[in-house]
Amino acid sequence: MRGWREELEQKAAENERLAEELEQKAAENERLAEELEQKAAENERLADELEQKAAENERLAEELEQKAAENERLADELEQKAAENERLAEELEQKAAENERRGRGERGGLEQKAAENERLAESLSRRPRNERLAEELEQKAAENERLAEELEQKAAENERAGGGA
Repeated sequence: MRGWREELEQKAAENERLAEELEQKAAENERLAEELEQKAAENERLADELEQKAAENERLAEELEQKAAENERLADELEQKAAENERLAEELEQKAAENERRGRGERGGLEQKAAENERLAESLSRRPRNERLAEELEQKAAENERLAEELEQKAAENERAGGGA
């Protein structure tokens, strides 16, 4: 009868040990469930951040495209102005040569030619505007380059954020 009682005590001790182990496992499961919940919240936050970065990249790409179109427009305008200036310079040269050929002829005719030459010279004085447009074009190109670098950086950040999520 004594063996049976010892066996019963051993089973009770074993049950108690198993109950404690079960309690520890339950606590560990609860801790892991909380950790999983935190990870899910972090993943959701990172997904939102990634979505915002993608939207920002898209906005920057559109802005870059607009800047490129503006630069192209300014380059065309600058080219047209340069051609116009060249045409006016040639016209001025022809007028000066024509005046020289006529010599000191009729005074009224010379005054008229001088006035025409002055008008042409004023047209040529618009060259600083072309220079300003050239500087503006250079600035736009630098801005485009900066935006392109920023876009590349954002894309790299998104790729890193996407790999870690």
